[in-house]
Amino acid sequence: MHGRRWRFAVALGVVMTALGCGGGPGSPADARGDEVDVAADTAPDTAPDTAPDTAPDTAPDTASDIAPDVAAEQDVGEPCTHDGFQVVAAKAATSLAEEGGFLDLRAADSATAPANVFGLELLLDERTLGSFTFVDENYATCERCIRIEAGCSNEGGCAKTFLVYAGTMDVTTWEDPGGHFTATFTGLRAREVTIATEIPLTSTPVAGGETWCIDTLTLDVAPLELF
Repeated sequence: MHGRRWRFAVALGVVMTALGCGGGPGSPADARGDEVDVAADTAPDTAPDTAPDTAPDTAPDTASDIAPDVAAEQDVGEPCTHDGFQVVAAKAATSLAEEGGFLDLRAADSATAPANVFGLELLLDERTLGSFTFVDENYATCERCIRIEAGCSNEGGCAKTFLVYAGTMDVTTWEDPGGHFTATFTGLRAREVTIATEIPLTSTPVAGGETWCIDTLTLDVAPLELF
């Protein structure tokens, strides 16, 4: 398994070199902000005339009692420093080595440096369709790993590393090299970590570090065979 980890590093360099596509600005957070503005503009004048006289005691209680519970169910305990990820370019590489290959997928949110990079690493031993839940993953032991590298330069160095510790991945297509790999990620939560440079490449959360949240993201790429 550790040998494959070093091949992941080789694949990262190749894939990063290939991420030269263009794209546009924007983020899921911006879209949600627009939706809030629309709601605020369309409903301020109707409720005040009827609600105060007919149901003054019930509306405030139900709104305050229900909303916190829904939010609590979705909360994983850490606020989001960064929210969303808009892909402008994506590449993937795969190896079909006899002792077990791997898939390494990289997606960037900018065509120019500095860029943020969403990285998925899968061992082909675990090549199955369907859903997988991330639970307190450590880079030393995860067989399905998602890293988000922030502030990456053209030379490959990145300012910060985030490791997904919660959320789900639903793989719907996984074909041989030249085919397609398609997956949808939901409710991802990643925390800032440092990763040791020596085996077993243990990841350690950064005290007071940042977090990254992605509500939903779908990737569809055709992996290139490297080895």
